[in-house]
Amino acid sequence: MIEITAKKDENGRVYFEASESGSILDWDYSLPTLLQNLSRMTEQFEDDLINNI
Repeated sequence: MIEITAKKDENGRVYFEASESGSILDWDYSLPTLLQNLSRMTEQFEDDLINNI
């Protein structure tokens, strides 16, 4: 399960971090951009699975 959390950097700027089992998958200052990146990762993972059948 992917967990998305909001955090603040050292300058107080909020960013969003996506992690799974404690490993950071990606992060961005924009939640929509982070979600788009995760969607692209999912599509690539699906393509890899299909190509390896």
